[in-house]
Amino acid sequence: MNAQTDLTAARTESRDSNTASTHQATRVLGRFVADLRYDDLPENVRERAKLAVLDWAGSALAGLDSDSARKLGGLVEELGGFPEATVVGRRARLPALHAALLNGVQAAVYEVDDVHLDCRVHPGLPVVSAAFALAEREGAHGRRLIEAVVAGYEVIVRLTIALGVPHNNWWHSTGTAGAVGAAAAAAKLLGLSAEQSAGALGLGATQGAGVIDGTEGKALAAKHFHGGKAAQNGIWAALLARRDYLGSRTALEGEWGFLRAFAKGGDADSRALLDRLGEEWYILRTISKPFACCLSSHAGIHALIELVRTHDLKPDQVESIEAYTNPGSYYMIKNPDPRDELQAKFSLPFCLAAGVVHRDVSHRAFDEKTLRDPTVRRMMERVSLETRQEIGRIQTLVRIRTRDGQVLERMGERKSLDAISVLEKFRVLAKGTISPARAENINCAIAALDSQDDVRAVGSLLAAE
Repeated sequence: MNAQTDLTAARTESRDSNTASTHQATRVLGRFVADLRYDDLPENVRERAKLAVLDWAGSALAGLDSDSARKLGGLVEELGGFPEATVVGRRARLPALHAALLNGVQAAVYEVDDVHLDCRVHPGLPVVSAAFALAEREGAHGRRLIEAVVAGYEVIVRLTIALGVPHNNWWHSTGTAGAVGAAAAAAKLLGLSAEQSAGALGLGATQGAGVIDGTEGKALAAKHFHGGKAAQNGIWAALLARRDYLGSRTALEGEWGFLRAFAKGGDADSRALLDRLGEEWYILRTISKPFACCLSSHAGIHALIELVRTHDLKPDQVESIEAYTNPGSYYMIKNPDPRDELQAKFSLPFCLAAGVVHRDVSHRAFDEKTLRDPTVRRMMERVSLETRQEIGRIQTLVRIRTRDGQVLERMGERKSLDAISVLEKFRVLAKGTISPARAENINCAIAALDSQDDVRAVGSLLAAE
């Protein structure tokens, strides 16, 4: 049976009755991971995977000199080990397990890493961090890395959707579902069998962790840790599965499995794990973030920036700003008085105020200087945020009232940067860390990932100059 026939069988099984969804999801996903082939992927899926790698690399470069990266980097370099994989922006090569952890932490720091439109998960942190480190360890072809990224994104997103929104009241899905997505990517990278891949998913599931308390207040280090640790856990899962050290092959859907544990039983929708598997590619709905903050704020920022630029508004012209959002987004971004960097990233009032004053909501907009800027603070006092049930989940209505009596209004929607904009974002994030020429070489190497015989050639470009 060839790869395409196997993938068709997995699709058919995924569309059968709820029996497959409820009782065989881990095995079906394991077979999907094992059978996925570069040649079977649509061209836009391949290109999106390469874009995910570039976006991840830029995010990791941005976080290179952060406090979290310095402290963790010092520890893993002290621990040492065989030099298997690159840490983005650093000279030292580390064991793949440590490189995946540190790259994931670096990429998380400034909230510029990618996120998914349909659920609250940052797939690139665990998936690309795991896949790239293991690809270097194995000397893998670029096409195998693309396969691994696609496999990981499909699993992590489907699992997060299945967990449902209430999961995020207690858990950070980048850490919980992230370990399973990273295990899928690592299993594909290693070329594991369907049974081994399912066992790797089971080992990833049993390592899933990341309480939401670690994303509040001053606990920035814990939030940064989640995606990188999930990447490391995924590599552990796949390396063990290659030795036939396997986790439960009903780990996701089982009576005592992942969904029941993390979604409080009845809140989970196991059908989402397999719905249109291999037909609808969730990686295509990944958002490369234009703004360095919570995705729930993005629709409002898009609307605000368009109004400010179209009408060339200055701060002293703005009388008030009204924002109306869906109730499901409100609780994430309602903070009217953020006191630290993380709180500001989850405060739509701050983001809108910074957008008016500086016309910039990039990662540099959340530094201490901007957070304490009296002009931004005064503008925040003019922002009101309310909910409206009729506003869509990915929308925010922004209304600006000017001092001369104008009422300007726009409905914004969350949207991803396109390929050209992701490249420009990468250049901005890399500025001051690597040379413009090196940045262009990295872009070219990732764009040509399909023809890279050994991913370590790309890794050498991502290392410090």
